Amino acid sequence: MQKQTQSQLAIIDLGSNSARLVIYEQDAQGLLYESENVKRVLRLSSHLVNGKLDDRGVQTTLDCMRHFKEICEGRGVTEVVGVATAAMRQARNGPALRDQIQQETGFDFRILTGPEEAHYGYLAVVNSMNIRDAFTVDIGGGSTEVTWVEERACVHKISFPFGAVTLTQLFFKSDLPSREELGQLELFLRQQFAGAPWLTMRKRPVPLIALGGAARNVGNMHQRKNNYSFPSLHHYILPRAEIVETYQTLAKTPLDKRKKIKGLSKDRADIIVAASAVFQVLMELTGSEEFVISTKGLREGLLFERILQEQNLEYLDDVSLYSAHQWMKRYRVDAPRAEHVSRLAISLFDQLNDQGLLLAGYEERRLLKISGLLQDIGLSINVYDAAKHTFYLITNVLLFGMTHRQRLITALLASYKNDKKLEKQFMQHTDMLPAAELSGIKRLALLGLLARTLDRPLTNQVRSISLEKRGNECMVICQVIEQHLVDQAQVTEILDAMSKSFRQTFRLELVEKGIT
Repeated sequence: MQKQTQSQLAIIDLGSNSARLVIYEQDAQGLLYESENVKRVLRLSSHLVNGKLDDRGVQTTLDCMRHFKEICEGRGVTEVVGVATAAMRQARNGPALRDQIQQETGFDFRILTGPEEAHYGYLAVVNSMNIRDAFTVDIGGGSTEVTWVEERACVHKISFPFGAVTLTQLFFKSDLPSREELGQLELFLRQQFAGAPWLTMRKRPVPLIALGGAARNVGNMHQRKNNYSFPSLHHYILPRAEIVETYQTLAKTPLDKRKKIKGLSKDRADIIVAASAVFQVLMELTGSEEFVISTKGLREGLLFERILQEQNLEYLDDVSLYSAHQWMKRYRVDAPRAEHVSRLAISLFDQLNDQGLLLAGYEERRLLKISGLLQDIGLSINVYDAAKHTFYLITNVLLFGMTHRQRLITALLASYKNDKKLEKQFMQHTDMLPAAELSGIKRLALLGLLARTLDRPLTNQVRSISLEKRGNECMVICQVIEQHLVDQAQVTEILDAMSKSFRQTFRLELVEKGIT
């Protein structure tokens, strides 16, 4: 059966290094998802001669836009949003090229100012990560945007008129820069960044969140080098020492060998050294100890602006919870049941904590809540092995607002069926979770499993759960509807597992209550 969509939106980002076309489809529920992503390396910054884009640069851009038009027409795109950045705004003939693009393709392009470009990068980060305080940096081919985020609001933003392409052209005479050239580049960067004194005003270290292709390549290289077990790049964290080492290694590696480094795109191998210098100098100036990769940038910032304007919001208050509810719609989850299961699990969590049997914190509570909401997403793939599909989706499809560690724990909780399978999944990610955390994850998983089991097969058959100590036993008292279908044998089996895990005997008690 052919999928019905309401509309298709295309966003074209005409950057100084590359142009990218991304097509988003909107389904019947109003959800947008990426369905096409096409990139063309243009290197427009290298075609800036005496303040103008040369003829070859203009023609290359027009050829690319014609190609993008063919794709949009073939896909039935209903709306195109075009934005251009540093090379177009720095070129005196940028407006003329914009008009020519419009005449030949019908694409209306907006040439963004530096602060506008910085703002859209900020929107992408703040609405895809649950960060409160951070610096962000987006280094393109011809400009570098930096922002200071405090309490999720952008308090400072600036755009510098240099990027990975232009810095490489300005300071490096050959493919392998000399120590003197590297020193001159670093001195230049410090002098330029001094124009934003707020970069050094933080009283305590906050992360430096990096956007753009250079940042993604740094993250990819590091993951490949360390055989990282988690299949995701967004919100990947590198310590400051790793950025220093990456920069030093790249700077002394000839271009032909750089192109062979696993995780490094060949079309960025010649400009990655300059980009890495920017990252290192910024981390030094800001005092940041963590370098965090964001795969979301300008295009996603434009998208978030459109979505949130309808709600009169600039940024989401709770990114992970918003993302979880979007997933529930996307994977056709029975929302009332999922919400009820999540509430039952949290009720158990809170009462066990109050009685000193759990001793878990805010983060564990939050992950248990979200795992309850997402427990059934695997059913959208196949009712058989649904738990396996749930684990796969949470670990492989980006869930906004969560670190990799949080996503992995959420996946373990949401897909839990028994200890053997959980241990097998856990052991595949020992680089992310120490063995000491396994027992705590098992306890949380048992709470989620108990809540799911109590709610089968009827939503709301268990109205509430209360825990009551009676001698050496802890009674799990469930208020149920009169004609309940609680599988007492299966519930008792879970309670026996809880008794071993918590070192406390649990017993089930059902109290029938009529519907009011």
